[in-house]
Amino acid sequence: CQAPAKDLQNPNPYPLRSQSWTEKNMEEGRKQAGNSQKAFHTYCMSKDVAGTVYKPFWQGFLLCDINCAITPDVLHQLYQGVFKHIVTW
Repeated sequence: CQAPAKDLQNPNPYPLRSQSWTEKNMEEGRKQAGNSQKAFHTYCMSKDVAGTVYKPFWQGFLLCDINCAITPDVLHQLYQGVFKHIVTW
């Protein structure tokens, strides 16, 4: 979802991320950063969008929504917690 990282514990729902939303944030980052990769990364991270790739591979694929392919943080955290518990046990 579009919730900032600091608000992930908030029970209020946020709009889901979409490819157009991600592309819009990355495009704005490119405009503001000029030729600076560091400024681009900083802008993208401020929007909670990974800013290490200047042009993502999925850009232009109309039927690909990369946000549906990424494991949500909650599922990842649950997996990590169970895995660490089993390893410790």
